[in-house]
Amino acid sequence: MKMNLALAVIILLSIGLSVRAQLKPSNASTSEDELILNLQTARTAAQVSEILAAHKSLITLSAWARVVAEGRRRYEKSEYDQSELLMGAAKEIAEQLSDVGRVAASIGFLGEVCLFKGEPSKAIEILLQSEGMLHGVPQSTIFDLGISKIWR
Repeated sequence: MKMNLALAVIILLSIGLSVRAQLKPSNASTSEDELILNLQTARTAAQVSEILAAHKSLITLSAWARVVAEGRRRYEKSEYDQSELLMGAAKEIAEQLSDVGRVAASIGFLGEVCLFKGEPSKAIEILLQSEGMLHGVPQSTIFDLGISKIWR
């Protein structure tokens, strides 16, 4: 009797695990995690573009925010080259989303990175590009995206 009970428990557990595996949503979060990880390991702008092209279905506001957060983290660690690549990726994501405010924010962040890399003329050029894009973008959006910090 104990053996039958143990066998029944094992069968029920295995069926439960099988059903849970089938009910699990697709790897959306894992795939976004992979996208972010792949972008973190990119070494060139061309690699960034290739990674984004391969993950078109993952181009979302969430991905943009995570890429920007990682770019800022790298910036704060003085990893300016990697931060620049990540902010370039954020810009590409925003462009694919047709989100002018986030494109401008990404460009602004890029300018800030260039400034700290010791490339002031490139930073000014990039920041002016960002400022030009902000015409017509509501002031509240500018503050929500954190762009106002760049213009201090």
